[in-house]
Amino acid sequence: MRKHKRRFEDYEEIALCLRNAKQLLYRTEVIFHRAPYADAMTTIYKKLDRIISKTEDEMFADYPDRANVNVFYGGDDYHLFLRAKHGYIYSSFGYSSLDLVDAFAILARDGAVLLSDDAKVTFEEDAMLSKIVKNMIWRKEEMECNKKQ
Repeated sequence: MRKHKRRFEDYEEIALCLRNAKQLLYRTEVIFHRAPYADAMTTIYKKLDRIISKTEDEMFADYPDRANVNVFYGGDDYHLFLRAKHGYIYSSFGYSSLDLVDAFAILARDGAVLLSDDAKVTFEEDAMLSKIVKNMIWRKEEMECNKKQ
């Protein structure tokens, strides 16, 4: 038996950490698909699920009036956002995805890419934006050809 009851905010933080771990593990499984050690990742995933289940039970016992499944599984105000940076992963929940945006890129219909002043675009991102714009123009032209037929 625990001596001290956790704060509800502690459960939210625990849930965020566990959900991050599951997301990162899932991403790892996708990248290392069919690796000889993939079964070890599945074992870790199952253990995380058991930890989540036990912690969720504890939260419901401590806070039956505030607890809900969304804390550990997402939904309502508990949407998980992950942003990978060069040296870290930034994650948060309970916020609009726009709160996590550092800069904006607007892809115009004429093929122009408009960036806000604080945009810092890498060469890879610039190439990706150019590819997206080309695809948009190609689809627009394809739709116009289909309308004429």
